[in-house]
Amino acid sequence: MPVAPWFVSALPSNQPLPFSNVFTLVAPFWDDLYLDPRTDQNVFWAVLGEAPNRELVIEWRNARHYSCRADSTATVRFQVVFFEGRSEILFNYADTVFGGKCALADRGQSATVGIQVAPGSGTQFSHNAPSLRDGTALAWAIAQPILTVTPQSLDFGTVIVGRSVDREFIVQNLGGAVLMGTASVPPPFSIVSGIPFTLRAGESQIVSVRFAPTSSGTFESNVTVASNGGFLNLKVVGRGATSP
Repeated sequence: MPVAPWFVSALPSNQPLPFSNVFTLVAPFWDDLYLDPRTDQNVFWAVLGEAPNRELVIEWRNARHYSCRADSTATVRFQVVFFEGRSEILFNYADTVFGGKCALADRGQSATVGIQVAPGSGTQFSHNAPSLRDGTALAWAIAQPILTVTPQSLDFGTVIVGRSVDREFIVQNLGGAVLMGTASVPPPFSIVSGIPFTLRAGESQIVSVRFAPTSSGTFESNVTVASNGGFLNLKVVGRGATSP
């Protein structure tokens, strides 16, 4: 189930967004929370539905605030939902009130809520403000392209000099806008198909790379994938031989 390489924040000290110390960030309730793995007051996850429309649900179930961790009844409950093949992300809040000695943290008063797609590009819903009510749902749509490539390396094995072998990788757009780009690699490797690419949200394309050694030895290089949704370098390696 492909999803963007988001970092769901677990740092205790929340910051306003955008936050320069991380690249991508999902912050449904960025606060100093306390979880007890010995009980049901923990983080749980499940994959729901059938491909290609599955949902990855991550739930903070009855999480305590660290400053009030001795009180097992002062908890909040919320979840994040990622969608297969779509750039949308959903925050659901079932209970946002700690109560008791942690009332000052109720409804997100000591939390950051938002999403960040790059160190200088993020959208903040709230920071240290009582913005979250029980039953609130926040739907996020990533209005920019996001580049992802699999696999992240290709091994062509041993190839006889004068012959060639092709391998493939898949470029996919996990963002919400059109992804446009190309790929390049120096000899004895070459791109034989799949570029340039123009991909709408959720679309993917095969890019074929050829290894054609002209001498014996081990060759290593990088396929550079450049796009309006990011840049990636993919390692490629192959060995040339003069006899089988």
